[in-house]
Amino acid sequence: MRAFLLAIFIFSLISCAPAPDVSPPTGTIPSPAAFYPSQAATIQQTQGAPGSAVQVFIRRVERSGKEAQAEVCFISPDPGDWTIGSVHFLIGEAEMPFAGSTLTDLKPLGAALQRCELLTFLVPPEMEVSSAILQVDHLQLEPGTEELCTLYLPKLRPRLEAQGIQADCLQTAEGWKVRILSHPPQLSPEQAEALIYDPANFAVSGPWRFTLQFQP
Repeated sequence: MRAFLLAIFIFSLISCAPAPDVSPPTGTIPSPAAFYPSQAATIQQTQGAPGSAVQVFIRRVERSGKEAQAEVCFISPDPGDWTIGSVHFLIGEAEMPFAGSTLTDLKPLGAALQRCELLTFLVPPEMEVSSAILQVDHLQLEPGTEELCTLYLPKLRPRLEAQGIQADCLQTAEGWKVRILSHPPQLSPEQAEALIYDPANFAVSGPWRFTLQFQP
């Protein structure tokens, strides 16, 4: 009987004991972004496009988190709405995916424009980066009809006539319109007009190549 009462007494003591503290430790848990690398880069070497008078240059390059960004500027060959065409960001032999561009600056510069775009590339945060290559392949333009008629068709006319195409433009109440005056018999008027808008007519070829050195 005594043993039974002693067992009840011990059980009551255990059941009344305070529960252990299992609350999480206090303090701020660092965000995953805190472990991502952040590096600035300097330009070690610039290689311009042979035979091109178009100037392309870099304002800044930095790596932060999962991205590397480069603000690339150029002086357009005329007042048209030129943009940066295909680009490559190489770390060693690996090419980083291009994630897009954002216009950061656009201002008149004589008879041309200075345009700057912020180019974004995806870089694995665990990748060690000491140097990289940024290459701009070409500049491109997608002219509207008014821009084509007022600025580019006179320049293109000798090339088009060499292909047997004659064209001019009409300004109507609805806006500008391209008119095909003559074309080779093997081409339809629509095909002849498509040759006018050929992207090759509105490209400035590079490449412009920049060697970048990232700070540790």
